[in-house]
Amino acid sequence: MRNIIFFLLLAEMILAETFTLKEKVEVNGKEILLSDISDCKEEIKIGVSPLPGRTRILKGQYIELVAKKRVPEIKIAGDEVRVTRACQSLPKERIIEIIKAISEENVVVGEIPEIVLPRGELSFEVEPIIKDDEAICKVQILVDGAKYKRIRVNCRIQRFGDIVVAKRDIQTGSLIKADDIEVAHMEIKKDVGFSEISSLVGKEARRLIKAQEVVRENDVREQVLVRFGDTVTIIKPGDGFMVRCEGRAASNGFLGKKILVRNLSSNKLVEGVVMDGNTVEVR
Repeated sequence: MRNIIFFLLLAEMILAETFTLKEKVEVNGKEILLSDISDCKEEIKIGVSPLPGRTRILKGQYIELVAKKRVPEIKIAGDEVRVTRACQSLPKERIIEIIKAISEENVVVGEIPEIVLPRGELSFEVEPIIKDDEAICKVQILVDGAKYKRIRVNCRIQRFGDIVVAKRDIQTGSLIKADDIEVAHMEIKKDVGFSEISSLVGKEARRLIKAQEVVRENDVREQVLVRFGDTVTIIKPGDGFMVRCEGRAASNGFLGKKILVRNLSSNKLVEGVVMDGNTVEVR
């Protein structure tokens, strides 16, 4: 009953009255009211606002048709009105600052899309999901306390430590000496394997390692003492005696590692342990 009385009073107030549309307006809310787009003072809902930063064009005939559903006698003057939703941009730097503020480690933040939001006070809820050196941050953006947009930001955890690097170019097959390498304090990555010079001295470079390049585990191997095709002495210790014969290496061999050699006397392949560059012991 009260609603009916209100509409009757409203109709009486604006009976046969004509309201003129504005050419351009900017609105803040989710709804477009007649009071926003014309000189009418009454809050009659005309439609839904466009997205923040976007513009919607409303024709005068459409506005009058919608308004007449509330007040049949109303008249609208004007062809159209351009309605723009008020907005604010969220700088990427602010999101980066928020993510870094909640992290206990150094974080490298990935790509962040351009974000346009309605006007209002911004607040954030951040949920980091960390796995090894990678992280995903779920950022919930709130405008005036209401959840508006949720984004996912890929991040990388940055850790630093002492890492062995080459002081000069180290050629393939070269034995690494102490003055070939040095320790540098830099970012540690998953495939970095050496933090002490002593761990690398005496190892053989499997490839060309350039100056200031990090020396990784796959870049080196133990020194090859016996190479494929080398002639070696095969020894087999016995109880108070030692059997010796000549053999030929069937593969590369490393100190203390097993290798196949061909006994040149019997032409049979036997397995032995490399003792030095000339000797393989069959046990």
